[in-house]
Amino acid sequence: MTEKIPERVLVGTEVKVPAYTLSDNGRVDMITVTVYYRGADGIMYPVENGKITVTEAGTYTICFYLVDENQNYTIECYDFVAVNK
Repeated sequence: MTEKIPERVLVGTEVKVPAYTLSDNGRVDMITVTVYYRGADGIMYPVENGKITVTEAGTYTICFYLVDENQNYTIECYDFVAVNK
């Protein structure tokens, strides 16, 4: 990732999903990237418009799911905590 995910945010904050750079031993333009997040409620949601609106206190996890042209995949996940004011 070219940016960091904050470790701690306030409830109500909009968290921007960081930019990232891809690399592969094959064609990088053939990599499919899907970004999801797990909310404090434990449910997985798709990231829309590159942002997550934090609606309740707890731990959130942003996951990047990547699949290359040969169906090899990797998942990278990062946590942050949301707290009340």
